[in-house]
Order: sequence, then structure tokens, then C-alpha cells
Amino acid sequence: MRHLEINGFVSFTLAIILLFIGKIALNRSAALCKYSIPEPVIGGFLAGIIVAVIYFTLSLEVTFQLQVQPFLLLYFFARIGLKADIRDLLTGGKPLLFLTLLAPATC
Repeated sequence: MRHLEINGFVSFTLAIILLFIGKIALNRSAALCKYSIPEPVIGGFLAGIIVAVIYFTLSLEVTFQLQVQPFLLLYFFARIGLKADIRDLLTGGKPLLFLTLLAPATC
């Protein structure tokens, strides 16, 4: 099996491109909007599919240097939190209230 390691700068650049692709897909798909799928999830899913196809068709293992991963995770979860709508949260009802109360107890 051959191995390809993508450096941090290229990894970060690909992540930004995939984020924009996710945004475009979200704007063009009613189903993705309906279920509030975040742009980074769409782009990450696409990246996973591409890497899997490369792995299985070319026998090439692709890895990414992830020095900036902790910072990108903070941006990702902040983006999801900023996108939250109080009306969506209120429609969650009792199950969401239960999860909200349970989350701090598990930390």
C-alpha cells in the first residue's frame, strides 16, 4: 500500500474549500436545509467519500497533518452554536430538556 501525507497548509486549504462546497450544497438542497446539516459536515462527508474512493481504487492511503485540528474544532462547534435558533430548540421539547440537563452531569 502506498502512502500520501498531505501537509498542514494544504490540509487547511482543502478544509476551507470543502467548507465552501458544503455551503453551496446547503444552499442548493432543500433536504439539507430542512434537517439543518452544517456546512462543515457536508464538506467533511464529501472528503471522506473522496479519500475512500482513492484508498479502494488506487490503493493509496491518504493522511492529513492535523496540527490545527484543535482550533478548527473550536470554530466548528462555535459555528454550530451560532447557527442555533431558539425556535428549533423549543421544538425539541422534553427530550432536549433532558439532554440539556444531563450534559453537564457527564462532564
